[in-house]
Amino acid sequence: MGLSEPIKETLHQKNKTIISDVPFKDILVDLRCDEVLSDQEVVRLKKCCNNKETGFEFMNILQTRSDEDFFDFCKILKDSQIKNVKNLGLELEMMAKKSNQAHGPTLEKQANKNKSAH
Repeated sequence: MGLSEPIKETLHQKNKTIISDVPFKDILVDLRCDEVLSDQEVVRLKKCCNNKETGFEFMNILQTRSDEDFFDFCKILKDSQIKNVKNLGLELEMMAKKSNQAHGPTLEKQANKNKSAH
């Protein structure tokens, strides 16, 4: 499956900000509950030495996921109590939707379609 090009582009543009600003160890349970990560991936990420390493590893994992997983990640960020993390979730979602406007159906519709197929 993999991520669509607009989402790949969004992640590429915001890679440094995501790695530096997202408190990954604080959201691992949420990522697992929303099935963005597997149990084994959570264990692997918990073994990372610091947030930067965890972020780097998470971004590698996210690159192999679906658009639906990207939007689940954005939702988790938007639910954060930390203002800059919440804003980052909103920004990522808006960037992905904006860059997708020229690519037919919206990513969110594709994600919802994929989710209902599960």
